[in-house]
Amino acid sequence: MGLGEVARLQDDYLRASQFYQLARTLYEEIESRRGQATAVLGLGDAERMRGEYVRASHFYQLARTLYVEVGNQRGQANVFVGLAKLAEAQKQSTLACEMYAVAQEGYQSIGFQHGVQYCQDARDRLACW
Repeated sequence: MGLGEVARLQDDYLRASQFYQLARTLYEEIESRRGQATAVLGLGDAERMRGEYVRASHFYQLARTLYVEVGNQRGQANVFVGLAKLAEAQKQSTLACEMYAVAQEGYQSIGFQHGVQYCQDARDRLACW
């Protein structure tokens, strides 16, 4: 996971995807659903940054399913942020606004104020209603 994060921060999204996929495989082997979810979310982010929007959407949906299974509300909200960024990348600002609103509600429900503010700032930037 850490190598994927480093590659992503270096804008090496193909390498990031490869590391996230390796992490996903390792998490599957040790039967860590939460770890799998985090690796798959990383895959979604890396694929979105590579412009592979269909693949990114697939990984975001899979991450959401995994986070629901393990009851991780923050992870679920993180997925909606990814989906919002994906919508933005595809010039779908209405959908992006909706996804940021869902993420913001998720963060609010667990008291994660940084996430709430991040989503509010994004919604303000997009001039969401």
